[in-house]
Amino acid sequence: TPTNASYPPAWETDPYVLAPAAPADLRVDDIVEGTTYPAFARDEGVLVENLFGPYDARLMRRSFVALGQRVALRVGSPPSLYANWISFLLRHPAAWSSLTTCPAPVLLEEGSWKYHFDATVGERAKASVRLSGDGDPGYNLTAVALGELAVCLATDGCGG
Repeated sequence: TPTNASYPPAWETDPYVLAPAAPADLRVDDIVEGTTYPAFARDEGVLVENLFGPYDARLMRRSFVALGQRVALRVGSPPSLYANWISFLLRHPAAWSSLTTCPAPVLLEEGSWKYHFDATVGERAKASVRLSGDGDPGYNLTAVALGELAVCLATDGCGG
């Protein structure tokens, strides 16, 4: 758990903490990230815990519940994510002091992010969305973007 974050203790264990009124039939997951690690995904390979996975999972579940969607959500990262992140930080040692507060401008500007989302409804309908961008994801891939993605995958709102 990041040291610069604070939240109620229920956030540690309740995957639906942002959707407390979710009906029992929509509560598919019993752990926040939806799986334990290491995990294996057919199209991704080995996955490990994602640093922001617990936050992202809660935000997306909230959107799915709001739409009345029963979704089994799994959040993870390839191990290479951490090697790339450490490599990036080593190239910018002057920014290290900002890691427990707001990131230094160099981290905000020169970082990058990628997300891959897959959705399956039964055996018939499947969707895959890949998002990527420049800059720090905490500032450039916001809760709004994750919420919109959840709506896109849960409905026919992706626009092709």
